[in-house]
Amino acid sequence: IYRNTATWWRTDFGGAVQEALGISMRELHGRWVASLEERYRIQEARIGADSTASELIHSDGYFNLHPKWSPDGKRLAYLSNAASDFGRTNLYVFSQEDDTAKLGAPGVTSAFDWSPDGSSLLFSRRSPPERHGSRFRDLYTVDPSATGEKPLHKVKEFVGLPQGERPGEVRLTHGLRGAHPSVSPDGTEVAFVKNAAGTTNLGVMDIRSKQVRFLTRFDDGTQIYTPRWSPQGESIAVSVFKEGRGRDIAVIDADGGDWSYVVASSGTDRDPCWTSDGTGLVFASDLEGIFDLYHINLADGAIDRLTRVLGGAMQPDINPVDGRIAYAHYGPTGYEIRSINGSHNREQVDPRLFRDVRDASTLARFASTDTAQSSRRYGNEFSNLLLLPRIAWDDGKPKVGFFATSDDVLRKQTLFLGGMVSPNRDLDLFGIFEYRRWRPTVFFEVYRQSRHVSEDVVNRDEDFRIFNRTFALNEIDLGVRTRMSRGDILDARLIYSRYGVSIEQARFNGFNRVTLGATYLNGLDLAFTYHRNTVSRTIDSEINPSSGRNVTLRYDRFFNYFLNGFKENSSILIEIYDRYFYNQLSLDWSEYLGLGPGRSALGLRFYGGLIDRSVDDFFDFHLGGLPYMKGYTFYGLEGRRVAMFRAAYRFPLWTRIGRLTGPLYSDQVYGALYAGIGRAWDGDARDDILKRGWKRDI
Repeated sequence: IYRNTATWWRTDFGGAVQEALGISMRELHGRWVASLEERYRIQEARIGADSTASELIHSDGYFNLHPKWSPDGKRLAYLSNAASDFGRTNLYVFSQEDDTAKLGAPGVTSAFDWSPDGSSLLFSRRSPPERHGSRFRDLYTVDPSATGEKPLHKVKEFVGLPQGERPGEVRLTHGLRGAHPSVSPDGTEVAFVKNAAGTTNLGVMDIRSKQVRFLTRFDDGTQIYTPRWSPQGESIAVSVFKEGRGRDIAVIDADGGDWSYVVASSGTDRDPCWTSDGTGLVFASDLEGIFDLYHINLADGAIDRLTRVLGGAMQPDINPVDGRIAYAHYGPTGYEIRSINGSHNREQVDPRLFRDVRDASTLARFASTDTAQSSRRYGNEFSNLLLLPRIAWDDGKPKVGFFATSDDVLRKQTLFLGGMVSPNRDLDLFGIFEYRRWRPTVFFEVYRQSRHVSEDVVNRDEDFRIFNRTFALNEIDLGVRTRMSRGDILDARLIYSRYGVSIEQARFNGFNRVTLGATYLNGLDLAFTYHRNTVSRTIDSEINPSSGRNVTLRYDRFFNYFLNGFKENSSILIEIYDRYFYNQLSLDWSEYLGLGPGRSALGLRFYGGLIDRSVDDFFDFHLGGLPYMKGYTFYGLEGRRVAMFRAAYRFPLWTRIGRLTGPLYSDQVYGALYAGIGRAWDGDARDDILKRGWKRDI
């Protein structure tokens, strides 16, 4: 299939499937679905009905993970993507007393833990970029009572706050690369998993001194997950993936020492959780094809099955007061938080199924960090040049060209090139280079466009006739760009523009035909742009943003020399330029609000601009055209001052289309009603003469 996809004439995946397998893509998909249904029917027949007597705690969103009871057993914290179309999760705290869930901390994606007194939560999150632009996972604490009590449907305001300004949050580490934190019973240490070079290791950090000691030193791709302290603080249980073994559960002494496997089945064993007395572990395993919860008695190795579900049960946590087990349950709508009575529904299981006979010594206590591999300092490791042919129809003419791009493997620098040419030699060229090894990002951009216009213009009053005109526009940008703590972007650049024109002309009767060339603009622009985008990420945010705002504020200081004519000096024509030095300010502000049924939304937009002194009309704002006042042509509204207000109501017509037609995939169709009012003017006496008032657009 891949080989058939690679042929240059192939435009769709379905054709490659047909060529390789002799059946259509739709039939292949149907067979795959049928095979899954058959497998599930067999599992369902073996299990019977879902017999687990569980209680639903939370089901908003489709990712609800890692439940964790507070030490007093009255609150349950968990991760959820509630009110989001994507899998980005936040940390929430559910209170049994008032049956409500409040936001604890945004952007949390791994397991977390309560402090022993229940006053705070410890979690890991990607931190803001450091001086080289890298983002590492660090440890934070948050007091859930100080987060402003944001309910599930009003979390965007809190999430948008920069780190360091969020109520109740304290950052503990810098550059730790830590995840899955677990607090020791005495509250003095944190066990965590450190990621480096494709391998994870188990570390323990002293909370007061921030000193870290590592209980493992693997360098062979071993992965460690979800460490949990025993109630007495003597041992740490983890799940471990090692090449050739799969994922098992092991226990290590908190001071370091030998590992011991306690669960090692032929399936995937994960998410160990200690019982309150420290005599056993509750864990999840898919030994029979579906994840269920089990309990192991560490003294005699006896194992009981706690659930028998059709979807999946994992990530258990035991309430320290009443023994209830909260867990992440996979059901028809995704992952939800449920709980069961830990003392009921126990079903004895043959413990030999969880005692793999493979040699446990393959999990070395301390894997050596000394290797025979050689290393060198990272350089500019550019990838192969990606060349994309391009065909376009522009201004009534066909054009052919290409895009070409290459970057180094860490995206520390990027090169992007493009070019198009038409039969009459109209040309579009550009090149963009970005260097990200510093902070801020440095970029260099080059553009060139040429246009050929064939015409026959006769001016009898001035006794000349124009046959052809050729325009050549050149621009060079040099600048820096940086991302601020809120995610806002600052951009500063110096732009040099040089515009030229070549005119083939003669006297109106056709005599003395000559070509006259001139540079009609030489200009410098020092531009500063601030951009903020808080539009929520949704499956339709590109076509129908429904919440947040998009703001662009730009200031330009122009130094322009614009052609005003020629003077003759010894039969040589010399350009005469007018000087236009001025300031320009523009603001483009859009607000988006969910409104009405389904995915309908209201967008409100203001656009305004100001040039602070008189300039040639060439430099005016242009308010007509698609981006602004759609009902007017580009040159229909122009001036040194502009203002526009617009409201647009968007609504879904057809969603989840899911159709492939050749290379085109149809996803969703929206309709919109909009109305706007705008004006462009100069702010002088000419405005009264021309009576340029507010224009309407609908």
